[in-house]
Amino acid sequence: MTKLHSLLADEIVKNQNIKDILIKGISCDSRRIKKNYIFAAFCGEKVDGINFINEAINNGAVAVIIDSKTFKNINKNLKIEFIIHKVPRKIYAIICNKLSSYKFKNLIGVTGTNGKTSVAWYVHQFSKFSDSKTASIGTLGTISKSFIKNNTLTTPESEILVSSLDKLYFKNIKNVIIEASSHGMSTGIVMKSLL
Repeated sequence: MTKLHSLLADEIVKNQNIKDILIKGISCDSRRIKKNYIFAAFCGEKVDGINFINEAINNGAVAVIIDSKTFKNINKNLKIEFIIHKVPRKIYAIICNKLSSYKFKNLIGVTGTNGKTSVAWYVHQFSKFSDSKTASIGTLGTISKSFIKNNTLTTPESEILVSSLDKLYFKNIKNVIIEASSHGMSTGIVMKSLL
């Protein structure tokens, strides 16, 4: 387990007077929350994370990431640590990344309006000629010689992306090519610290 303070910027810890508690994992899906997890309560067009905070707490969440506007509507008597951020997805991506284990030789991001899938596929194929252990993550799924998984999004949610990267790393993959969609870049799913 990791201490919460090590996952957050000192400024956030001091300004919000956040307690130093032990963290085992993070998820934006309340059904995947376990004991000592952080729940990221995103609010958007399709889902309102505020509606799942109680379920996350019941499943073992010890902290919730939430945006400052939504926090105004929260019951302040809940016995849980709130991490308030103007862009919750960015802090979520940072924490997912800090909880990871991977350390690749090369981690390449491919972005742009058109051609991401083709470029990622070509780079992956060319790397095979140099006998390097390479994988790609994107529209075609997560692909390596010994691991194939379908993706529902070009750029998976941060915890799914990081989980895939960890699995590839433990399969001794050295290089990864990631399709970085404009949505993934703008929402913070793919961060400069990741690529």
